[in-house]
Amino acid sequence: MVVWYHGGGSTRVEKPKALYIIQLFNHQTHHQGQVHAMLPEAGAEPEPTDLEMLP
Repeated sequence: MVVWYHGGGSTRVEKPKALYIIQLFNHQTHHQGQVHAMLPEAGAEPEPTDLEMLP
């Protein structure tokens, strides 16, 4: 669990670590998509990023 206090220490917030790991993965995927979209604008031809099979 990750615990922090919000609102000047008056509100305790507690969330599972797995939630943050999932968020980190989703956020990096978002940035990977942004870079993949910007490469053609810069004149590069990116490799396909679609997975043939999901793990």
